[in-house]
Amino acid sequence: MKWSYKRAFVRCALLFAAGTALQLLCGNINPQWFRYPLGLILAVNYVYILILLTAKDDRWSWVRQLTDHHASISSLTSMLVMTLIFGLTPQDGTTDGIAGALGFRSMSTSWPFCLILLYFMTVLGMRAMKEIRNWRNHPVLTTVIHTAVFVAISAAFFGSGDKVKARVVMRADEPTHMGISPQTGRTVILPFVIELEEFVMEEYPNGEPKMFLSRVKVTDRKKERNLDIRVNHPGRTGSWKIYQVGYDKERGTSTLECVKDGWYPVVKTGLWIILSAGILMALTAGIKRKKEEKR
Repeated sequence: MKWSYKRAFVRCALLFAAGTALQLLCGNINPQWFRYPLGLILAVNYVYILILLTAKDDRWSWVRQLTDHHASISSLTSMLVMTLIFGLTPQDGTTDGIAGALGFRSMSTSWPFCLILLYFMTVLGMRAMKEIRNWRNHPVLTTVIHTAVFVAISAAFFGSGDKVKARVVMRADEPTHMGISPQTGRTVILPFVIELEEFVMEEYPNGEPKMFLSRVKVTDRKKERNLDIRVNHPGRTGSWKIYQVGYDKERGTSTLECVKDGWYPVVKTGLWIILSAGILMALTAGIKRKKEEKR
């Protein structure tokens, strides 16, 4: 491995080490640090700093190093490793064992994960800005994808403090407008009343659950609506999504999670742009290949 790659991966390792030290000393990051309007202020200033740094890349060699392919590959690889740990580790928020102490059981608010994510975001953002400045020398669709990914990840990162979660354990014909935050354990007042009308469960011949569904009635100031909520098929009311996260057959309860994310439209827009640009790239490559074959 060339020294340029070694240096880039050493940079990621040092960030992980710094994050681990902060995790052991301070514990998890408080999402309230990114609550509106502070999250928006931090996002605006962060982008402004990246623009200034990108404008000075011809003077400062260390800035150029953040936009080269060594930084891109090392930051992406490190982010993939952290994401893999995220997916393989139970996210129950406990601090037991080595995984808990390092924040791996609550990855989205752990210092190692957030520092690596911030570094990946920085490299991606500066690369996108550099491509925009020199748009004549870069494929347009590639620049669009890099920019959209940066916008989507940044919105999710700086908007994390505005996400509200409330877990509600429902029993039939017992309406409620309160839930419990899974992060803090505090009571969350919902802007609507939710009532479980029916819980339906289908089982395989061996008794394992095949499908479970909650039919609920949601009432707010504007109107009343009926929703069917299944795993991976949430219901929506206003800016809230309602997910099916569990059930207790013996107690006859259904566990729902109500989630509100004010930055979700920005993230969603970025993802749609990425998908559209990816499809256009595939079509363009296909058309170009056919033209070359005809020649």
